Amino acid sequence: MEALTILIGELIFFPVIVFLFLIIDIIIILIFKGIKIILRYISKISYKTLLSKTQTPEILKFKIDNKKKYIWLNRITYIFLSFLIVTLLTLFVLNFFLFESTTHFILEKIKSRTKIAVTFSSATGNIFTGNFELKGVSLHRKNHPKCDFDLKADILNLDLSISSLIYYKTVIDSLYIKGLKGNLTRNGRAKNVKPRKSYTIRDFRLEDIDIYFLDTTKSPSISANFKVNYLKSALIRSYLFVFDILFHSNIKGSLNGIPFSFETKKIAEGRETKWCAKNVPLNLIGAYAGGYFKYISDGNIDFNVFNHWRIGKQMKIEMDWNLVLRNLKVEFPKTSFNKLNEISDYLSNYINNSQKELTLNLGLQISENSFKGSASIETIDIWMKFGKVFSKEILRMVVIDKGRIKKYSKEKFKSIIKKFRKKKSN
Repeated sequence: MEALTILIGELIFFPVIVFLFLIIDIIIILIFKGIKIILRYISKISYKTLLSKTQTPEILKFKIDNKKKYIWLNRITYIFLSFLIVTLLTLFVLNFFLFESTTHFILEKIKSRTKIAVTFSSATGNIFTGNFELKGVSLHRKNHPKCDFDLKADILNLDLSISSLIYYKTVIDSLYIKGLKGNLTRNGRAKNVKPRKSYTIRDFRLEDIDIYFLDTTKSPSISANFKVNYLKSALIRSYLFVFDILFHSNIKGSLNGIPFSFETKKIAEGRETKWCAKNVPLNLIGAYAGGYFKYISDGNIDFNVFNHWRIGKQMKIEMDWNLVLRNLKVEFPKTSFNKLNEISDYLSNYINNSQKELTLNLGLQISENSFKGSASIETIDIWMKFGKVFSKEILRMVVIDKGRIKKYSKEKFKSIIKKFRKKKSN
């Protein structure tokens, strides 16, 4: 997502700058034309006043002086008008005769800035309407500290709203990517990023996505085959890219062959979103979540997450996590404290030998602001919050639920805790 966020910002940067230049040029011409009209009106009033009081030679002198005042205005207006005409003629030639060559030039500039190499088999579009379409697209980046990728797409279609530039806003009416396939390798933790040009997408669609993902930052490395049948979103903001993918999108796809879906809809007071996935490997989740998740060695989990919030200045999202864990296995690391190892062994034995299916209902609250600038799923704090809540619920079930623990085991556990706290205080 980090690379996609940056690439979109780079693609729209050049046309946006050109059209902003044209708009500023036109505004300057209109300003000087307006000044000239105002000055002429003032001169007309002064001329009538002078005509009623003076002789003919003085009137002629007034006219000559008045014309000299307009010379600098006319020159400046003609200069900017010339710039406008030359720019429009250049755009006309580039658009109808050199469109592919211009696109190649822009992509080379993007490569020098971002190290992302973009090539294509054909390019069509219209600079004046803001529509661009690339076919047979290849995206390549190698030896990058964050991530490398080698991807190909059948179609990339972008429709930029030219009228939005008048209000100094960059709005993309639609962005459509089809048939994106290839490999993506993560080499380092993604940081919050800011694209070269901020933007808002009104209609974002992905179809037929198939990416093999390898994360070398984890030990051992994590690999996954990520497929998206379709993704449709009516709102994507560059500074809230991850948030809008999670909470403003309808998605259907699979992870390592395991189907998942995101559904969202508007309600009277705000919006509701539902995430569903079944039989997701817990070790895959544990690699990115906090709390006890990082100690999970085996098992599967079913997700049913309901998110609902009201639109307001401080948008708080209430999340209800309904989880079903199967064949859960945990493995805690050994420490130099024997008593702590006894506690760890007790917890792991209880969890590993408990029923094969464990149901949890968790509540979580997050804020939209916590997603600002996030470049990937891992950079948001939702995973850490979820891991902590999950850990507390597991401990509650193990320690507090008397009906599921034998009396002597509970007393032994309390004794270990008491001794450990006493040793720690000393």
